[in-house]
Amino acid sequence: MTSTRSLGVLRNGWQDDAATVAPNVPGLAELLDRQLDEAQRRGQLDEASLLSIVDAASQLAADSGAGDAVPALRGRLRRHVDQHLLTAVTTPRPSPAPRPSPRSWPSPAPPPALAGGTTAQRPAATGGDRVPGLPATAAAPAGPAGPATESFPFAALPVAIADVPAGTGLPWRAVGGHVTNVLIAAALSLVGIFCCLVVGLVVTGHHVEEVVTGSMQPTIPIGSLVVTESLPAGQLRAGDILVFPNPYDKKTTIVHRIVWLSHDQSGDVLVQTKGDYNATRDPWTLKRSSAAAADRVFYIIPGAGTVAVDLRGIGFWGLIALVVGVIGYYGVRKVRQILREDVAGDDAGSVSEST
Repeated sequence: MTSTRSLGVLRNGWQDDAATVAPNVPGLAELLDRQLDEAQRRGQLDEASLLSIVDAASQLAADSGAGDAVPALRGRLRRHVDQHLLTAVTTPRPSPAPRPSPRSWPSPAPPPALAGGTTAQRPAATGGDRVPGLPATAAAPAGPAGPATESFPFAALPVAIADVPAGTGLPWRAVGGHVTNVLIAAALSLVGIFCCLVVGLVVTGHHVEEVVTGSMQPTIPIGSLVVTESLPAGQLRAGDILVFPNPYDKKTTIVHRIVWLSHDQSGDVLVQTKGDYNATRDPWTLKRSSAAAADRVFYIIPGAGTVAVDLRGIGFWGLIALVVGVIGYYGVRKVRQILREDVAGDDAGSVSEST
């Protein structure tokens, strides 16, 4: 069923197309309007009938010498047809009229005549003969002869019809809650893993250093983390990557490779270092006792230094804020759940008391 409004939108759209795309074609707007009125009068407003009007308009434009405008005209007219048909399909249909509850059913045939010209009579219904759950019906008054009927009270039946919504949307609030839970769990997991790694390294005597320069590229990229192990200096070998304080600036740490190693007469270890990316050796010679502790790199984590800096920037109070926020979030959710359960219980009690 096509609404008058949808048909008016189609008519106006066609008139605009004719005036915009093919303004020099005489009689084009009148042809569209006339054939649309004829199709409406015949009740032929299906897709094939509307497209035949589009073909007629395109043929008129071609015959009038406006062949260049025919493709654009046909496309715009067809687009309005598609929009009209889509609107007609999605237009809700009017709801049917309510059906009356009482219905009349034919009564059984009258009893046969008995001997002597008498007719068997059905006993009158008493209070004990009435069907439980159905109200008693009053006797119909005498009237003209005709088929006897009795009314069946359908309205008395306890029938409940649930209203079914036309469409339901996605539970966005539930989806948002699940996404929030996943994000919180992921954040806590990352923090927990990082804390476990740091504690584990500290307990086992290892250290973690961040590399901020490119002197050891490509072996150690900028922004990497190096994990060191502590061992006696006498166990160092040429080619090991050593982590040590800068002899010229004790506040900075150097991560360079051992390129020369020797021992003096007292047994102390002499070491010269160099960055893999540097062209020359470092200008110092390190001296360590053979029993002194030295930090040697045994594992490299590329790119992890940036993450460590971010976590370090968050700091202790950031972690506390995250934990408090998580506890508060789940606490509010639990309180709201308890309140909803209380309201549901009160509503159920009210319904039971009213019934």
